[in-house]
Amino acid sequence: MSDSMILWNAISIAAPLIAVGLPIIGYLYSSNIQHIYALIGSIGTTLLTETLKYNLFYNNTRPKGAYGCNLFCTDGDQSGKPGMPSNHSSTTAFITTYYSRYMNSPAVSMILFSYYMFVAIARYVKRCHSIEQIFTGGLLGVVIGMLVPIK
Repeated sequence: MSDSMILWNAISIAAPLIAVGLPIIGYLYSSNIQHIYALIGSIGTTLLTETLKYNLFYNNTRPKGAYGCNLFCTDGDQSGKPGMPSNHSSTTAFITTYYSRYMNSPAVSMILFSYYMFVAIARYVKRCHSIEQIFTGGLLGVVIGMLVPIK
């Protein structure tokens, strides 16, 4: 495996861990209920994305050459399996949108958006998703991120 593929795999592995870990650490540090909303939103985004992927868009498959596309990049050849929408993209877009709204800081928003872009690029470079699948996942995550309440 090339050094660049190791980097893209690391980014892919970090995405769901951050999507769950950030709200948990935030809550443990501050006891602020907003982090629980983020955790529920992140899990809900994942569940909705997987439901859509395997029940509605199951014919929109991963590109040829998709390999190592699961949580730990260990599931081998995934060419032709359902890929729409991208779960990594939807979950990171949710976290980016939700925490950008919650923190209301341009610096935090820029860091989170950069994080989202790295994940989207990683999923494309690894051939786990097409641009359409990544964009659709991102759009889904943004919509859910706007719907989860900020108090």
